[in-house]
Amino acid sequence: MSLLSERIKAAMQASGIKSAPLANAAKVTASAVSQWRSGLVKNLDAATCIRAANAMGVSPLWLASGEGQMYSADTTKPIASPAVMPLIERLIRLDLDQNITPKEIAALSTFIDAISQKTTIDQPAPGTAPSQFPTDATRPSEECAQEVNDISEKISQLGQKNAPKKSA
Repeated sequence: MSLLSERIKAAMQASGIKSAPLANAAKVTASAVSQWRSGLVKNLDAATCIRAANAMGVSPLWLASGEGQMYSADTTKPIASPAVMPLIERLIRLDLDQNITPKEIAALSTFIDAISQKTTIDQPAPGTAPSQFPTDATRPSEECAQEVNDISEKISQLGQKNAPKKSA
């Protein structure tokens, strides 16, 4: 299926979802869903596409472009928890608006790496002696904390400046 409207219709029919619940899940108006189905809208922004795909249980890549399979192994699980999805959407907005610097991206990456390793920036992993912890490969937690605070402030400012809009 080459057209977004065809993919939307097929996914809605396959999932049994109606326009109003899809609009609610995708955080758009019912009118926007109608425009998707009629072909007036040719592309969806990334965050809206992900929300719509999750609501219909289809692959976001397939929904956006028609590439790949309609259903993938990943579509059985949501892309993120409801608590994390707004953070992902805010990060996508920052990136698309070019309001995030490479330094800020690096700070986020360091912070996420630390969380994924279940350690803090300046603490060794459980069962690892402090002398074995690669301190030369990490930065002081105060520096990372300041960067995270700066990023959080910038995200908050962007959120206030660009309050979430209903998009098509």
